[in-house]
Amino acid sequence: MRKVLVSLSLAANFLVGCAGAPTYDYAFDPNFRFTPPKTYAWYDDPDFKMPGGGAVVDGRFVDENIRRAIDETLQKKGVQPAAAGAKPDIYISYSTRAEGASSQDRVSSYSWWSGLYETSTKYRQGGTLWINIRDSEQKLIWRGLKSALLGTNPDALRRDIDKAVSELLAEYPPPPGAKNATASGS
Repeated sequence: MRKVLVSLSLAANFLVGCAGAPTYDYAFDPNFRFTPPKTYAWYDDPDFKMPGGGAVVDGRFVDENIRRAIDETLQKKGVQPAAAGAKPDIYISYSTRAEGASSQDRVSSYSWWSGLYETSTKYRQGGTLWINIRDSEQKLIWRGLKSALLGTNPDALRRDIDKAVSELLAEYPPPPGAKNATASGS
């Protein structure tokens, strides 16, 4: 399982810099017997780092919107927050990494004397979101990640977060006979 998760992490770093459709990946413990969970709680990950902000939003905005999107998506799937002091069926955590991404456009024009080529580069913020799910004993059983270019204003970023969480959690729990996967999204 650890090798699969490390491979997914390396693949995500590579994919952020590549042109094309955003991708999402997920991996899970094939020996774990998945049943639809009824309750969840947030896992207090000792390695958690508050997401970084940028010129448009701060880390608190990112954290609140990821948590909100995960809460809403799980509740739409019928998974409710565990009662205080009760042991949940699953624990949820997430992590993020912001990365720069660029695209280069080559524009050509012709003059009578010689050919002229102009190149322009556009830089946008790219990012990766990991969602981790642990069983009731806090063992990691499922991880999904999505890498994509991010919105350039708060509303667009909120929509990007909602879409990433929805696409990732659509793959949890994996159906019987499912295999770890990589998919292209939009």
